[in-house]
Amino acid sequence: MTFPPMPYVISDGILPRGCRMFLYGHEGSWKSFMTLDLARAISIGGDFWHYKTNPNRVLLVQSEIPEYLMWERCFGVENESGFFSGKLHNPDNIFIINDTFHLDDTSQFGRAIYEDFKLALYDINPAVLIIDPLYRYSVGDIEKKVQAKKVLEQIDLLKGPTDMSIILIGHTRKVSYDLDGNIVRSSSELTGSGAFKDWADTMIDVATNDPDSKDKISVIPVKTRHAKKEQKPFWLKFNRESKVFERVIG
Repeated sequence: MTFPPMPYVISDGILPRGCRMFLYGHEGSWKSFMTLDLARAISIGGDFWHYKTNPNRVLLVQSEIPEYLMWERCFGVENESGFFSGKLHNPDNIFIINDTFHLDDTSQFGRAIYEDFKLALYDINPAVLIIDPLYRYSVGDIEKKVQAKKVLEQIDLLKGPTDMSIILIGHTRKVSYDLDGNIVRSSSELTGSGAFKDWADTMIDVATNDPDSKDKISVIPVKTRHAKKEQKPFWLKFNRESKVFERVIG
């Protein structure tokens, strides 16, 4: 029997339709720019790092950066990198919600705000939902596995029976340094790591581990459940002038 090809959001089994991805790293590892680049790529079917994407409607929920700055970053990427040639190819495919709500707030006021978000989500009807950073959307401590599981259960309820893909952006625990000023950490230091490792189909660890360049980022595919071949670690460099992540070869 011949099966149809797996529909994907991000190629190589990184994010098939309806699956769940967790991208995480320490403070200062360029996650916010990566998230914007990811949303941009998916919205137009452009390249993300060295992966291909299919064009899909994206909702980016982001509460650390004011909405007008997010759009400014978006247009800055357009104007300086040439990705959009001065305008969005499909502005109807990317949405930003900057409101704060909590997935696990059981108070009457908290649930009312959350219900407002759900109405907006269902109205936009995205194929991909990105939440950045996850800890901002919980009233509890998601470093604890029990609390992390409660938040993930609410996210799964949002997804329901649809084939909406979920991408969460997370932080590692407090960063520690060695005597030379290098970051000392491992993927096991992800907040609420046990719950997220069980939940996610794909987990990607990003870090600025090169002491000579804070713009050089290591990318480690920690878990790729649906990849047909091993996804090996690689390096990226953030070009501050073009606002583009460039793969470092060699």
